[in-house]
Amino acid sequence: MKTEVKKSKSWALEGSPISIDEFKKDIAKAEKGPFYTPEQAKKLLATWRKKKDSQ
Repeated sequence: MKTEVKKSKSWALEGSPISIDEFKKDIAKAEKGPFYTPEQAKKLLATWRKKKDSQ
């Protein structure tokens, strides 16, 4: 019987693999916040767009 060893896919973006434990740790950190109200998010997005357009 032939067996294959499959490489696990990277949980991170572009060439910087992280362990599953690190991935879980980062998820737990993100779940703690910060969270924005819809109004705060709209203001942040508007600020970002103005800054992007001015470059």
